[in-house]
Amino acid sequence: MHCLASSRSLVPAVLDEDAFAALAHRAALLGIDPAARWLPVHPWQWDYLQREHPRLVMRCIDLGAGFGTARPTASLRTLGIGADERIHLKLSLSVQALGASRVMPPRYLHNAVLAERCLRALCARDTWLGEHLELCDERA
Repeated sequence: MHCLASSRSLVPAVLDEDAFAALAHRAALLGIDPAARWLPVHPWQWDYLQREHPRLVMRCIDLGAGFGTARPTASLRTLGIGADERIHLKLSLSVQALGASRVMPPRYLHNAVLAERCLRALCARDTWLGEHLELCDERA
């Protein structure tokens, strides 16, 4: 299992100053420890968790919705954040599409790393390709 901890200073990357201040105020009103991390939840996932796992939801503190702006993208798990079209937030989502679970087995992630390495090598050898192909670095 892969776990991350992040600095609260990264939150402004997805929230503007007003939304960040409003969320901090809501957390303070609810008596939440200032060291606690705020976890964004996809709207669909939130509905699913309330319906299917109410005991789990009861162990969390609901900060509510309406902080920041999110819009759908072509990817089911990814939301566009704020006015900058280049900023995306990929969220966990347990959903089935056409009867198939939308999960990524570890071998897919391993293969993606190998594919990216191969594309970078091709770009290094082919000047035209290197100038015209932009790779998205999604390594954590």
